[in-house]
Amino acid sequence: MDTVVIFENVEKWYRFRRRRIHALQDFTLSLRRGELFGLIGHNGAGKSTTLRLLLGLAFPSKGQVVLQGRSPRDPRARQSLTFLPEHPYFFEGFTPLELVEDTARIYGLPRAYTRERTRILAEHLQLQAYLRIPLRKLSKGNVQKVALLLTFLPDPEILILDEPLSGLDPPSRHQVMALLQRMHREGKTILFTSHILTDVERVCTRIGLLIRGRLRRTLTPETLQSSGKTLEALFLEELQA
Repeated sequence: MDTVVIFENVEKWYRFRRRRIHALQDFTLSLRRGELFGLIGHNGAGKSTTLRLLLGLAFPSKGQVVLQGRSPRDPRARQSLTFLPEHPYFFEGFTPLELVEDTARIYGLPRAYTRERTRILAEHLQLQAYLRIPLRKLSKGNVQKVALLLTFLPDPEILILDEPLSGLDPPSRHQVMALLQRMHREGKTILFTSHILTDVERVCTRIGLLIRGRLRRTLTPETLQSSGKTLEALFLEELQA
């Protein structure tokens, strides 16, 4: 498998009252095509900063970030990639179908493809009954599922998801994780963050533990199983170290 994401000795800091505040320190990670990678960490650990650097929305203070062999600032690097932010925002007067139409227009998706793809995704996410209802009348969980539908709509090769399970109840989380597993089996590359460690442990091919801006460990299901500990137990050990 070829490497699609590289973080090489990356540091990111901000200036605050003449002090240097580190968001990431000595962060090194490679992500191979077809991986389902979960990045976990406490609040403020640097997870969202990592994704912003990868998308070219922020720039490293030191080190190098490479996306599909190019700088993330190069639009060609972001082709066939979609991103779900932690707090997606939509005009609440729109219906999910209207958002689908606008998204399809941006991507230049054929009408027949958009209609069939929307039908399939809405069925997986159990959104069929809500597609013509304004977002302001939907629950937080259903709005999150609409955001996921729009992220999955163009059938991207790479998905970058910041807390995709936010606001979802257990059945909805199961639906989303099943979708991610299906996409992984299709060869998609998926990088996502989450605080729900049981879901991460269940589906990921690799897991990164980000503690106070440092990538402390990367785990596979095999190394996690051989440790005899749960992901939560290992994470708490690293957090307290």
